[in-house]
Amino acid sequence: MKNLPAIKIPGSIRFPVWVVLGMMLASGISPAKTAEPAEVSQKIELKSLKFPPLPGSIEGGFAGNMGKVLLVAANPPAPAADGALSTWTCPPPSDAPSSASWSAAKVTVPAWAASTAWEGRWIVAGGMRGGKPVSEVSLLSLDAAGNLTSTSLPSLPQAVAGAGAAMIGTTLHVFGGVSSWEPAVFEKKLWKLEFTDGVPATSWSEGEGFPNFPRAFFATTSQYGMLCVFGGIGPDLKVSNEAWVYRPTPIEATSYIGWKQVGDLPHPSACASAVALGQASVMLVGGIQDGSIPSLPPPTTTARKDPRPWLYHTVTDAWCAFDQGISGANVLALKTDSKVLILDRDGTREASFPRMMRNLALIDYIVVIGYFVVLAAIGFYFAKQEQFSWGSGCSFCPSSK
Repeated sequence: MKNLPAIKIPGSIRFPVWVVLGMMLASGISPAKTAEPAEVSQKIELKSLKFPPLPGSIEGGFAGNMGKVLLVAANPPAPAADGALSTWTCPPPSDAPSSASWSAAKVTVPAWAASTAWEGRWIVAGGMRGGKPVSEVSLLSLDAAGNLTSTSLPSLPQAVAGAGAAMIGTTLHVFGGVSSWEPAVFEKKLWKLEFTDGVPATSWSEGEGFPNFPRAFFATTSQYGMLCVFGGIGPDLKVSNEAWVYRPTPIEATSYIGWKQVGDLPHPSACASAVALGQASVMLVGGIQDGSIPSLPPPTTTARKDPRPWLYHTVTDAWCAFDQGISGANVLALKTDSKVLILDRDGTREASFPRMMRNLALIDYIVVIGYFVVLAAIGFYFAKQEQFSWGSGCSFCPSSK
């Protein structure tokens, strides 16, 4: 094997290069202050809003943003015979007058249904009616008068409750759930329904098989072109801390598609509310943190050991705690234009997220500044060399006439 030619550093920039390399080496071998890194927390600011309280218990329900109105599916004061949830609408806090209230709609939806937004409308898939899982799928939208309406979509190939749903591009994804209550039968199939020019396909197709145990009652959202699944409950009724993503297509020059397990949640979680933030983060709010549940459906009124929401970053595959807690497991979070609303029976709060900047030590600033100084010196040196070579009369340079 031939020896590689030595790289010669010009004398004019040799000193700053060695200085910066020395500082980087010194900073890299300096002893750590602690054996374990300190937990990094993201700052969150919570503001209470003058907004009407939720119209009913949201156990087994959901909240959504339909642009002109907010949508809530909750248990009515007088329970329905088939256990269905009632729906209510209200203008968002920015548009709602002080006298605003939740308006009851004529539409009912199954409890424990999977739901997701789609182009200012809301899709509801599966759920429980009459104590049994159902396969019905509905598209909720507003008519010209602002009333909530429901349109049937192709039914799921199997009845499931406690599943998760998300739109990725023009494809609706529904995953997991429970297909039987007694005895409990958990599922791990992924179903897809394609929308072409706003028109759904006539039938569902089955996606790639999930490589782990079946689960239900997990938090679901779409982010960064992926279906994100956080926590959930398995056949042994234990609460999981696993996190999985499903990639229908490769992302950013990668070749990986299908299911992939990512960083575990900081604690077990089920029935949490997930909200996609920015381009690559997910906020997880509320939910059950017990190691297991006694029965189905899961009781969502238990106290949380750690009331803080958590932030997951899909690119770095890292979890970060927020610095404030939100009490209660039965909490719903939804995204409006530029805000996140936290809804529960105690009121509505608006969450905002000041930018977090990590405190840098002096050596960090010196290394960063020195790095750019060295780059500028190298660029200046070779620019002068190029100018000299073109200006001198070399045999391979173009002759001046």
